[in-house]
Amino acid sequence: MKTLILFAMTAFPLSAFCAPKVGDTAVYRYSMQNGQDKSDGSETWTITSIDTEQKMATVNTLRDINGEQTTQTQVLDLVALQKDKFFEECMDTKSGYEHETVNVAAGTFDTCISGDGAMMPRSWYAAKVTVFGMVKSQQTANGKVEKFELKSFCSACSPQIK
Repeated sequence: MKTLILFAMTAFPLSAFCAPKVGDTAVYRYSMQNGQDKSDGSETWTITSIDTEQKMATVNTLRDINGEQTTQTQVLDLVALQKDKFFEECMDTKSGYEHETVNVAAGTFDTCISGDGAMMPRSWYAAKVTVFGMVKSQQTANGKVEKFELKSFCSACSPQIK
């Protein structure tokens, strides 16, 4: 699922109406249930470096599940982190996207929904989440249910990179 979430991060915009900055962070509550097996924890996504010439951003992911920590680093397309057209289209009631008001620890957000929850995570995105865009995500496969819900985010907006 983690690979699919990170794919969804690049397939859909992660930052709305501002350019990503080093230090931008989103913290998600993570839960997984597979039959009797349960895991809980958090996942923190942080932009650790930006190469404006190459238009790439390095994102560090720290996952703390049941007290066990793992990290992963990915290099993502910087422009893909700030596609405002997605939010403009997504939030348009005529766009075909589902809309829902979502309440999570980080607040209440007007969201648009993408994905089916099986092949791709069902994800709720909000333009007000100026770093990474995702408010929550859920995927169910082979009886295993994984969920992410936004706990907090911090962004230092600057003009967009084109």
